[in-house]
Amino acid sequence: MGTVSLKLTERVYRSENDFQDLKKSWNNLVRFTGADVFQLHEWQYSWWDNFGSNNELYIITYSLQDQLIAILPFFIQEKKFNRFRFVKTLHFIGSHLTTIEGGILPVNKAFAGYLDIIVHPDHVDLISKKIRVLFEELIQTVDQINLDEIPEHSLLMHSLPSLRGSDKWILNKTEASVCSQCLIGSDWDRYLSTLSRSTRKNIRRGLRSIYDDEVFDIKEAETEEEFDRIFDMLVRLHQNRWHQQDLPGIFADKRMEDFFRSTALNLFKNGWASIHWAEKKQQIFAVELSYHFNHTIYTVQTGYDTESEYTRYSPSNLIIYHMMKTGIDNGYLVFDWLRGAESYKSSTTSLVLQNQKLTLSARNNSGYRLFLTEISTNLLTKFQNEKWVLSVYLGNYTLLKALNKNFKRVIFHIVSK
Repeated sequence: MGTVSLKLTERVYRSENDFQDLKKSWNNLVRFTGADVFQLHEWQYSWWDNFGSNNELYIITYSLQDQLIAILPFFIQEKKFNRFRFVKTLHFIGSHLTTIEGGILPVNKAFAGYLDIIVHPDHVDLISKKIRVLFEELIQTVDQINLDEIPEHSLLMHSLPSLRGSDKWILNKTEASVCSQCLIGSDWDRYLSTLSRSTRKNIRRGLRSIYDDEVFDIKEAETEEEFDRIFDMLVRLHQNRWHQQDLPGIFADKRMEDFFRSTALNLFKNGWASIHWAEKKQQIFAVELSYHFNHTIYTVQTGYDTESEYTRYSPSNLIIYHMMKTGIDNGYLVFDWLRGAESYKSSTTSLVLQNQKLTLSARNNSGYRLFLTEISTNLLTKFQNEKWVLSVYLGNYTLLKALNKNFKRVIFHIVSK
């Protein structure tokens, strides 16, 4: 029977109980669509449970008969724009938060490597036709639709042409994070043959030091108690390394530690997370937390002791190579470094993905102000990131400081009008 003759049902879930009740059908759809680990109910609900307070849950689902075919995991945030005005913005669950109970979190990006809607592959065209209509309804309720970290393959990106030219919103598309992936395939030697000679040599020599020379051991947590114990070590090593650079580290905020711990444990119980560590003589000097889903291994957090005598072996990298090699034996095809294209990632990377950010600002006073704020923030971020280039050309720190100060003043003047 074709989808044309079936009734499409739209439903909005606003309570945490409804969110929990969706778990089984939610994950069944995620598995079938081959979505990322960040779309799993366990990850999404954990984020909401830790950071969703004071926001309005707004999960939209579409069903044909009794079959769930699409999930749009949104929430609405109401925040104070200035002394006299509040604004409402719609986001993906897992997005970066600019305001939160207990103060701003020590992150300036979304919590997830990828955020997206979840759509049954047989009904992509049907949901694609609904997106513009849905957004036209939503923009009457909120001042801005702000969707971050959208992957290149997302249905939202394919629906972009239909979102242009609206008299209801101003559309803005910008680049979000870059993510690096290694296509490890199904054969270890074949994967190594795709790398440069020096990288291939380093990996083989490093793994020989583990497997043959037994310089140190790489272990993996097998129980929840062991997982939790090694997670404590991960936090300690991670924080120590950042403290050495006079920086607080992401786990300085207890809320971040609680989120990562609870999320990882929930995924671990289902076989979707692991924690590996390097150890010698009961001394742990490197820990790697990773997620595993849909034939993909995701790096999540790393901690290592920069002062250990084993640092010269790059134990964190050797854990990664070990995970790649054993991952192939267990049917994994992709190793995802997630954000960043640092040199230690690029040497093994097969594919670089550019996430996108879509913003639809309502054509009203609040929407215009949010649009100007976003544009100015993007400019300011770019300006901050490229100040060092300016300093080289200007050769004058005083002038650079004055430019920075006046740039901020101009931006503030624009958005405050």
